[in-house]
Amino acid sequence: MTDGTGGAIADPITFYQVGRPANNLEGEVQGIEVAWQHLFDNGYGVQFNYIVTEGDNIEADLVSLDEQFYIPGLADSGNFAAFYEDNKMTARLGINYAAERPSGSGDYFQPIFVEARTHVDVAISYSVDDKLGFFFDAMNITDEPTRLFARHSEMLFLSQDHGPVYKAGFRYKF
Repeated sequence: MTDGTGGAIADPITFYQVGRPANNLEGEVQGIEVAWQHLFDNGYGVQFNYIVTEGDNIEADLVSLDEQFYIPGLADSGNFAAFYEDNKMTARLGINYAAERPSGSGDYFQPIFVEARTHVDVAISYSVDDKLGFFFDAMNITDEPTRLFARHSEMLFLSQDHGPVYKAGFRYKF
């Protein structure tokens, strides 16, 4: 379709614009993970890991009112677990830690942070035979809330108390 002078006219039914996000900023992250696991001769064991992160653009400037670039979600974290495992049963008690970390930005470029959090999980499973097994999982049994704040810990952004989560069931292989 032309406009009479040779120029094309867009068909309003088929005309649309396509956009896509682009990574136009960059940062650098370094980290180290220390992990250790030991299984004793009696089926009991322990597991530990800890991750330390640092780098460029992983921390927000708390006094800036301008839009800023930082990498959300990066922070030190770790866990410790004690477990038991044999041919029929598996049991695990885990303590999980995540340090305070940036989460993103709110209105007016407010940097949002997730407060440091430690919670405890338990998982138990029992196999009756090769086909039938039962399980019980309890997550966040210490009832730790999730708390987000803007700029400073006194500036509450969101507080969620999901409570512990319990799951029980069975698995059957056909």
